[in-house]
Amino acid sequence: MIKIEDYTIKQYARMLKEQKPTDKILLKEIDAELTKLLSNLGNGQDIYLFQLQKDLLLLECKLALAILSMDKKKEEKLTKRVAELRKEVADKTKKVEIISPYKSFLNWILSLEKYFNKDFDWNRDLLYLVQATTQMLTNYESQKQNINEQNAKRK
Repeated sequence: MIKIEDYTIKQYARMLKEQKPTDKILLKEIDAELTKLLSNLGNGQDIYLFQLQKDLLLLECKLALAILSMDKKKEEKLTKRVAELRKEVADKTKKVEIISPYKSFLNWILSLEKYFNKDFDWNRDLLYLVQATTQMLTNYESQKQNINEQNAKRK
């Protein structure tokens, strides 16, 4: 059994990019371990899509507040941004394009870097990546719950 702590983000990305026949079994084992560790956090959806949907939800809430406070300037700005994000989410969900594992992995890293607002050290182990993802998803669920509670209080 492998330990993801033994592999750096850089090593994993290299293996995904090169797709050497000798690495295929190891990649399957690493993927299985990553899936096992992240499976209880969601439905295994694309992290980038997840981030877009989260941003859309938050913007829609801000838009609703702008409408209720009758702030026309803010409403126009947010309406435009919400429409852009809706289109981006729709485009992302429509596509059944086969994405290379390397590209998917890069999207995962980029989503985390955007969320934490910092570059990841590619020499860190994969467990670090899993923990960062867990933290991001836990924080998102907490934000979502807070928004739902705030909306319930307003009603």
